[in-house]
Amino acid sequence: MNVTILRELLQPMANVGRIYMQPECKGANTKKRTVLGKRTVLNYTEAWVEFSKKREARLLAKHLNAQPISTSRKSVFCDILWNMKYLPRYTWVQLSERLSYEKAVGPQKRRAEIAQARKEAAHFQANLDRSLSQKRRRKENHGMALATVK
Repeated sequence: MNVTILRELLQPMANVGRIYMQPECKGANTKKRTVLGKRTVLNYTEAWVEFSKKREARLLAKHLNAQPISTSRKSVFCDILWNMKYLPRYTWVQLSERLSYEKAVGPQKRRAEIAQARKEAAHFQANLDRSLSQKRRRKENHGMALATVK
């Protein structure tokens, strides 16, 4: 589903304003074209739709939630259900602020995760080296003990 299809599905029921759809792989750079030069199909995880009237938005979210998108068997969306929620006192500005915050914080989180993974790998390697050196010392001590007994 893309923005135009979503607009076509919702427009007959209510007056639709702005639409934002969250791409599935938000951190990575997505390829806009395939090898053959055609546009790639992007998958979206969630979408926000702004309606002109609050009353229409509330009623639409209430009526369409957990209902099939399309009842036609020929439709691509025939077995998929709407999952809608009306967000009271949530403005479009708050959405754009949240997206910019996530965009700024994302690299910091990735750096922290990489640092944590490096720390764990170093700790594991240190333990491995320590156990190998202990095994060598035991072998050497065991060999000396056998040599003194004979």
